[in-house]
Amino acid sequence: MDEVTGAYVAGVMDCDGSFMIVSRPGGRRFEPRASLSQVTPQVPEFMKETFGGDIQYQELRPPKRNRYMWRVSCAGAIKVCEVSLPYLLIKKARAEALLELWGLRDAKYRTYAYWYGADHPDWKSGQLITTREAQAIIGYNNFYSVKQAIKTGVLLALPGIPGKSVARIPKEMALWLASIRDQAPGGELPIIPPGLVDLRRELWKRMKLFNKVGC
Repeated sequence: MDEVTGAYVAGVMDCDGSFMIVSRPGGRRFEPRASLSQVTPQVPEFMKETFGGDIQYQELRPPKRNRYMWRVSCAGAIKVCEVSLPYLLIKKARAEALLELWGLRDAKYRTYAYWYGADHPDWKSGQLITTREAQAIIGYNNFYSVKQAIKTGVLLALPGIPGKSVARIPKEMALWLASIRDQAPGGELPIIPPGLVDLRRELWKRMKLFNKVGC
């Protein structure tokens, strides 16, 4: 998209547009959204043609004028942010928050190993336990479940030695996972790690504050 169009999109978003993070049912999933409302249809139709989404016609009580409300979610909203970000003057921080939320779709953020490793960068120097010890602490039915957990990024572990049982799994991480399982419905680890949920929720709260104070 050319610079003139990008600057135009930024202008209409700064003036009549909104960037939002919508909390989905359950409070664990959050969706980026961009919207715009005007009393004439031309700009909302341009935004729909350019970024997708839908338009709703809102009939309001006088003296308010009826409005055309355009909105787009997920990838379309992110495209609006990417196009307009260099030119936004008022709502730049909001667009950046949406882009940060979208960046959390990276697969690494969906692994428990990433979040534990980020909080415990020195885990290799802590107390390490064997596969069977980890099985007992976490509560897996068999030690193959531990090996699968390592493979899928649920557990951190040092490289193993074929045919030997060696201490290579951080004990504190096994205890951490066990505590999460104990608190989860059905005793299973949630698909989305708590750290990812917390970070998404913080972005959602930040966006609510931005929209409240108008920055």
